[in-house]
Amino acid sequence: MLICHNEEELNGMIKQNRRTVVFVHTAMCGTCRLAERFLTIVEPMFENVTVVKADISFFPALAGEHKIESVPCVLYFIDGNRVDRQYAVHSVSYLYDTFSRFTTAKEDHT
Repeated sequence: MLICHNEEELNGMIKQNRRTVVFVHTAMCGTCRLAERFLTIVEPMFENVTVVKADISFFPALAGEHKIESVPCVLYFIDGNRVDRQYAVHSVSYLYDTFSRFTTAKEDHT
């Protein structure tokens, strides 16, 4: 999981990679820590997906642009366009299924 430190770096990663997952969190969020553990288990199974971690406290433009209402939040991008937003990670198997659908999805700009 890559860690982004600023909006410019994050936007570059989203545009540079075909499929990008952005894990939006805060440092003091217990649910975020659990979701991050789930992501670290699932991430290696999907070599064609770049997973990026961003602390929402440092990404106000991201929060506004994607209307992030709470954390943890997982944003899914294909070719720089957000195709999905997920607030509940649930479990490793749920996240695995979501990644599976994401890696086979075509861009639909939802």
